[in-house]
Amino acid sequence: MRKLAMRQSIRIQWRAFLLSGFVAASALLPLAGTARAATLEVSVVHPIASRKVAVSAAFGTVETSDHAALVAPFDGVVKSVSVRSGHAVGAGRVLLQIQPLTLASQTRAAAAAVAAAKADLVQKKILAEQRLATAAALETARAHLAARVAALAALQAQLRLGIVRAPFAGTVRDVAAVGTRVLQGQQLLHIDGNGALRIEAAFPMAAVRGLRAGTAMAIVADGDSGPGQVYSVARATDRYGLVLVYLTPPPTLRLMPGEVVQVRLDAAAEGAWRVPQAAVVLRGTTARVFIHQGGRARALTVKLLAVDADGAVVLGDLRPNSRVIVSDVAWLRDGTPVTLKPAEPKS
Repeated sequence: MRKLAMRQSIRIQWRAFLLSGFVAASALLPLAGTARAATLEVSVVHPIASRKVAVSAAFGTVETSDHAALVAPFDGVVKSVSVRSGHAVGAGRVLLQIQPLTLASQTRAAAAAVAAAKADLVQKKILAEQRLATAAALETARAHLAARVAALAALQAQLRLGIVRAPFAGTVRDVAAVGTRVLQGQQLLHIDGNGALRIEAAFPMAAVRGLRAGTAMAIVADGDSGPGQVYSVARATDRYGLVLVYLTPPPTLRLMPGEVVQVRLDAAAEGAWRVPQAAVVLRGTTARVFIHQGGRARALTVKLLAVDADGAVVLGDLRPNSRVIVSDVAWLRDGTPVTLKPAEPKS
């Protein structure tokens, strides 16, 4: 009997404990809801339309064009020569071209393989329409064609590497004759420069695709900047996957050989907006800004184009009168109630 009474007492105490815990939790629920619904005071700014953004930037080295020995990029035969010893040449001029020993035949074979893959894909499409070929077979044909096209493009890029250009203005000498068989690294000619400065910068292939001689690029050194001009772009990447770009430095900058400068490729961007860096929220690979709209924070997904000392440049559905939130953005979610902070009194 004593044990039974003890068990009943324990049950009663346990039920009382659970009931008190439930009551306490129920009392906290309204508080939690109030916390979630709390209105944040935020600061806002208006975005500024931006037409120019830095597409890509790299560090460049200032060199002096005194002398250079140009060498063969691969084994081959000198196919054509467009200069003679003693000729003065401008920066970027084609000097000679090397024909690879085996690359030309490989390129022709790759082109034939592309043509065959295209014909096969056409046949597979016809058979698929007649339900005589499966969707998997059609996709395999597409993948086969894509692989052949990529292989041909790689070979063609190597062929373009055989075009040797003047890295700077100067006078050529000791030029190899047409028909000369050369090994990779063997000297092709010398070029004596006039001592003028040039800038060499290495960019990723994607950043300079389509870049042409004559394009202006911003050169920044010691806080000063000016427009440099591209006079030559390498026809292939180096072993790190970078493309060398050669530029004439701005005459307004006083540069010294060996000096490191920033080289920036700018471009127009229609629909771009400049906002403070504090307004941009990065979550994974997605960039967002929040705008104050109807008493709530509204999230806008944007494309982040550039970040610099003046803020961030984004592409998105913003307007000149949009109120972009720049405070407490880490706490915001789409739909969070917000109110504007009172304006600080002017002193």
